[in-house]
Amino acid sequence: MKTKTKFVGSSLEKCIGDACKLFNVKEEELDYEIVEKKNGLFIKKVAIEASPAKKKDLKEKEELKEKEIIKEKEAENIEEYEINEGVKNENDGTIKIQDGEIIVKNPKNNEKPATIIIGDDTDYISVKVDGNEIIKRADVYEESDIEVSLYDQVASRKIDISTSKDNIEAYISITYKPERIYELKESKEGNQLKLEKVLKYSKMPPKYTPEEIKEQLSKAGIICGIIEENVQKAIEKGCTNMLIAKGARPIDEKDDVIEYKFNVDGREKKPEQDAMGNIDFKSIGTVEAVKKGDVLAIRHTSKTGRDGIDVRGKILKHKLGKKIRIRAGSGCELKGEKIIATIEGKPYEKNNAFYVYRMYEVRSDVDLTTGNIEFIGDVLVHGNVKEGMEVNAGNSITINKNVERAKIDGKGNITIKGSILSSNILGGGQDVTKIKAIDNSNSLIDILKEIMESVKEVKRVDLYGKDKKDGEIIRILMERKYKALPRICLIIIRDITVCGKDKAESAIISAIKNKLIGLAPLNIKSYRELEDIIELLEDRVDKLEKELAIPVDVVIDYCQDSNISSSGNVYITGKGEYISRIIANNSVYFTKKKALARGGQIEAKKEIKCRVVGSISGVTTNLIVGEKGEIWADEAYQNTIFKVGTKEYLLETPSRDIHAYLNKHGDIVVDKLLL
Repeated sequence: MKTKTKFVGSSLEKCIGDACKLFNVKEEELDYEIVEKKNGLFIKKVAIEASPAKKKDLKEKEELKEKEIIKEKEAENIEEYEINEGVKNENDGTIKIQDGEIIVKNPKNNEKPATIIIGDDTDYISVKVDGNEIIKRADVYEESDIEVSLYDQVASRKIDISTSKDNIEAYISITYKPERIYELKESKEGNQLKLEKVLKYSKMPPKYTPEEIKEQLSKAGIICGIIEENVQKAIEKGCTNMLIAKGARPIDEKDDVIEYKFNVDGREKKPEQDAMGNIDFKSIGTVEAVKKGDVLAIRHTSKTGRDGIDVRGKILKHKLGKKIRIRAGSGCELKGEKIIATIEGKPYEKNNAFYVYRMYEVRSDVDLTTGNIEFIGDVLVHGNVKEGMEVNAGNSITINKNVERAKIDGKGNITIKGSILSSNILGGGQDVTKIKAIDNSNSLIDILKEIMESVKEVKRVDLYGKDKKDGEIIRILMERKYKALPRICLIIIRDITVCGKDKAESAIISAIKNKLIGLAPLNIKSYRELEDIIELLEDRVDKLEKELAIPVDVVIDYCQDSNISSSGNVYITGKGEYISRIIANNSVYFTKKKALARGGQIEAKKEIKCRVVGSISGVTTNLIVGEKGEIWADEAYQNTIFKVGTKEYLLETPSRDIHAYLNKHGDIVVDKLLL
């Protein structure tokens, strides 16, 4: 099959010429087909598909070309005549419209007949001449049967209803279209008549009634919040997207808000932070005191919310606000929505419970002239705490200068803004000891449960023979697999002795001595006797957990050769630590860039975030967290030990961007880059 190329031009000759030039053939050697042809008053267009012709087809194509050229010239002559339709010959036929009637006169001496032309209103005018529908024009005579049909516009009205995405609002659009009746436009007598319509009269359709509007709204599901005023407006003038119905959005309750009338843990005054990201905890300022009758806090409650409804009648539930319960602790009272101080002292808040502690303020150093400080409330020391001195507080302790070879023990937060040398700092009081006792008790509980399962399995497979008693099996397991059990038992006995023992705790000591230490396991007749010890330990853990107060934080600048313990977090905001032991029940944070952790041991349950650990000389530094904990360090040197749970990793080369943790298989992973 021969492929043809398409050519488009204003005349057939131009298309053929372009094709001949492309194929380098003469016109009679071209095989072409006209695929499109338009003849208008202003636009002429011809399109052909052409290819070089075979010799046997040349004669046939030449004849076709001549016919097309003749037709094109005829069309041009017709168009030329249209353009010059105003030129009149008195012998030509004539046509006109008078009183709505078409009047035709025949030509004389065989001149041109009258011509009827359909204009641009082909959608509204249809013409038949002698039963044949004409598309554009036709010659007519006196004897011609001319039938003209005019299409009138039928009256109509329409309603469109839409809603917003949330169905809170509904909109209506109303359009009215009139009925339009047309007639033929009168014309003067001429050789040609172009039919045109003119409006005879128009009539608007009846307007919607309010009842009809509401019926349509109901059909669309719009049943609530209909705006009667807008219904009438839409009916009178028609409209586009007019608001016709509006629901009610729900009014959500707001959360209760506590307005603090004093600086609560830096809520109102944030610690300052420099361009390097270092946090200055010293910038919080001096301790704030209140007087009896001062308002400490006001609870602002929200108004009751309200459900909403959309235009379809769906109830939209409102969100309930978060309710805050405030409590008055020692030193204050609750009156209505206000917490009011009943004594003079330092205000304190924890978990929406408010307290006022009497504050003891030492404006000098704590030394032999002041004696040891022991106070039930808060203690503020403006100077140093000298060698051999103690500061004990029932709540917070703030020391503005140094602590040297002294002991600081507070049940609340402890802040020491100077250096700590060869001292013991205990934040949380006995809570630190209790937390350690809870951890040790839970460790023993886990080991005893494992031993019971192991004994059952040993007996099932008859590993040591049928003659072995349960006590003997337990002793073998302790010697071979659970070597740490005696040490944990001794630690628990020590914990109970330190914390004070009651009847239940005495029973624990007795059970441990009689069944778990030395040769005592041989006295066990049934491994189920271990359940009694587990139950005693679980009761002790439950009791200790109930006695725990809210975790407190210890904030220090620098410590050396010291012990720092906290029931919450430890923040080291200055140079760091040197050969010290730091223990936090939650986390330990070194907040200053390039702060040092050099030597000693740092322990936390959750995470440790260090800056620079160890030294070029390779001093040993231990970083320890729980099984679910993580350790981070900007830089660390060789001989730094990372311990997560029971897994350890010794760093052998200086590294940076270090992250230590346990993977899902329980293996320690230390991500790092070489320094």
